[in-house]
Amino acid sequence: MLAAFLLSLPPAAVGTALYASGTSALRTADHTAEVTRPSAVKES
Repeated sequence: MLAAFLLSLPPAAVGTALYASGTSALRTADHTAEVTRPSAVKES
């Protein structure tokens, strides 16, 4: 049981890192879109 737990830790850590990087990339893209959107509306 302990061996299965220890073997599952590296894939879990990789999955967590991929999830975190993916969500932070989406949040950055959303923020960039929000920052540029009001200035595009004000200029027209």
